[in-house]
Amino acid sequence: MDETLYKVNYMNAPNGTVQEWRIRTVALTSGDWEVIANAGQQGGKMRETSHGVFADKDSAEAKARSKMKEKMDKGYQSSLSDAQNNPIFLPMLALSTKKGDGSLKEDVFKSLKYPVMVQRKFDGLRGIATIEPNGSVKFVSRKNNEYTIPLPEIRREIASIPNLPDDVILDGELYAEPSDLEFNVANGLIRTHAGSMNPEKEKQQEHIKYRIYDFFDPNNPDLTYKERYAMLEKWITPAMTKLVLTKNYSAANMAEVKALAETFVREGYEGGIVRQDWPYQVDKRNKALLKVKFFIDEEFQIVDWTDGDTPSSKGLVKWVVMTPEGKTFNVSMNAPHDIQREYFQNGEKYIGSDLTVEFERYSPDGIPMKPRGKAIRNYE
Repeated sequence: MDETLYKVNYMNAPNGTVQEWRIRTVALTSGDWEVIANAGQQGGKMRETSHGVFADKDSAEAKARSKMKEKMDKGYQSSLSDAQNNPIFLPMLALSTKKGDGSLKEDVFKSLKYPVMVQRKFDGLRGIATIEPNGSVKFVSRKNNEYTIPLPEIRREIASIPNLPDDVILDGELYAEPSDLEFNVANGLIRTHAGSMNPEKEKQQEHIKYRIYDFFDPNNPDLTYKERYAMLEKWITPAMTKLVLTKNYSAANMAEVKALAETFVREGYEGGIVRQDWPYQVDKRNKALLKVKFFIDEEFQIVDWTDGDTPSSKGLVKWVVMTPEGKTFNVSMNAPHDIQREYFQNGEKYIGSDLTVEFERYSPDGIPMKPRGKAIRNYE
């Protein structure tokens, strides 16, 4: 196996610097196989990294494909022409404020420029929406995978936003209130392919709303968050029933941020999102956008699966996941029993996917304590 991927910064296309990444499997004289990656600026010096030695070719290629998927999730493409002429837009991501011991990173909060804006953190799926040249609305995930679920009312309201500038990219969350749809049911519904809809799903999708909290205008990249939000307030009108502008609250210090996040948790939300008055940070994770939670959630790769060892848990999936350091641990899934049974029966197809795991803190050995599986991120 020998594959090369390319990436150009979205803001610098088509004349931007090309980043090149090559992955290959190499047969060693010992009979083993090594996975080697080379990365760097096209035409410049390349950095070489070994991703392990494997006893057989199939295992080495599986590792190489896994690393390749990671890069494609970060905007790399197999075609140099596509990378230069059709770069992938990747949204800004929230920086965690939680330390490994479960406490908040006070130094991060001390470095912020107050006041900051604080919003509820919704437990939905990130949705990036654009209006295509033919007038249709396209929804993609934070990793640029398209959502084809019909959502006719949401798409119609987006297409009818008054005075929306050309090329604007809306950033928000496809979300259903837990009282309307359970988390895994809602997220499974949003991932449903248009051709797989049935009367039950048609009815369920009526509960989905698009909670908009930001946008990016490539023709005006220096707009600050307050400027962008003021424009959203003009675009999202009270007459819209499926588009909801996320409410902002002002906080003058860390104590006020924490108090707001605690209030949001009591209301049933995940916590809070903090925004500084910065320009939109395309494809970055920094202090422009922070998440405030009172538990840790991270993604770990699924490497195996089993089920419970008691009569009540037999047939209910337990995922075996791996830390970046190569340590494995078991995780029960926080989902209805019918979904857990489906996962157990079809576990093979989820190998290599990322599982979002919520936990209290890391053990001294680097293993998450009291972990619970939240969502499989093979669709983002």
